[in-house]
Amino acid sequence: LSLAAGFLSTAFRSKAKVFSTKRACPTCGTSYPELDPRMFSYNSKHGWCPECVGTGLTLTGEQRKALDDSVKDDGDKGREKTFAEPEVEGLAEDKTCGTCAGARLNPVSRAVRFREASIAEVAAKSVDDGRRWIEAHKLDGRESAIARDVVTEIRNRLSFLGDVGLGYLTLDRAAPTLSGGEAQRIRLAAQLGSNLQGVCYVLDEPTIGLHPRDNRILLDALHKLGSAGNTLVVVEHDEDTIRR
Repeated sequence: LSLAAGFLSTAFRSKAKVFSTKRACPTCGTSYPELDPRMFSYNSKHGWCPECVGTGLTLTGEQRKALDDSVKDDGDKGREKTFAEPEVEGLAEDKTCGTCAGARLNPVSRAVRFREASIAEVAAKSVDDGRRWIEAHKLDGRESAIARDVVTEIRNRLSFLGDVGLGYLTLDRAAPTLSGGEAQRIRLAAQLGSNLQGVCYVLDEPTIGLHPRDNRILLDALHKLGSAGNTLVVVEHDEDTIRR
């Protein structure tokens, strides 16, 4: 009996998992902050990689200090300022940050997982793959109640991006790397989701860079805007677009 009890005790300890309500490891002493939405944004000092300041690129000490100093807490309004896009331009885009491997988030933010995937891994998916990933997960009970509105919003936004022919773009694609046509179609997708009426939209060659087979998808999206009671002024050279 003594041998059996000792064996069972050893087996139990080998399978036991210890959790902490204080978000701290009792062995190494590492602690983690309470989860906050800002932790998952590389535009916030709460979430960005401290080495590259959320750019995903290798920075010199001066560049890192300049970007870090440009983001301060607004003492009057309590809102956090983020660095402007022009301050990132001109950086060595061919040198990925060695600390975050281009994910732009700090280690704690990258360690948080949903269904075995971190937010950086999900963001590396294309718009089409991201939508399929979202739709593949069935949430029940408490998870369903928490994520109901969030999942619906994500699914709709990804659908709008697909409607304007941008299903191939990865979700973590940096804005400066987009073509003019891609950036314009992203703004168009945002308008499709806003459900505004009585707005006049002026589009400068929205089909530029699109494969001819994708023109119909974009034209259908423009038709949705017009059908909602908006006015569209389109500058175009594509004959199919002009005829539509």
